[in-house]
Amino acid sequence: MAQRACFVALIEGRRTLERQQWLYAQGRTRPGPKVTPCDGIKTRSKHQDGIAADYWARTKDGRVYCPGPLSPFWEEFAACAAKIKLVTLEKKGDFDHIEMPEKSA
Repeated sequence: MAQRACFVALIEGRRTLERQQWLYAQGRTRPGPKVTPCDGIKTRSKHQDGIAADYWARTKDGRVYCPGPLSPFWEEFAACAAKIKLVTLEKKGDFDHIEMPEKSA
């Protein structure tokens, strides 16, 4: 079987409460589209706990870009994440997000 490689760049990992609230304000009290449903207090982001991260694509020469939602890159990204037991949220439209899976009871 051929070895797969995903060329990615970490965009954001662990977030402080202040950063989470700043992102939550976007599309609510700051201009722009809403980017998160988590306010950081009532609803915490997994980024705040250090178990989620956002990635974009990286070309072989190092250029970083965010592919569109229909790009085949995201399918490959999800496959690479699954190989190392990480979960993506592409089915919820959050293509660049990966996180640790929920713990089994």
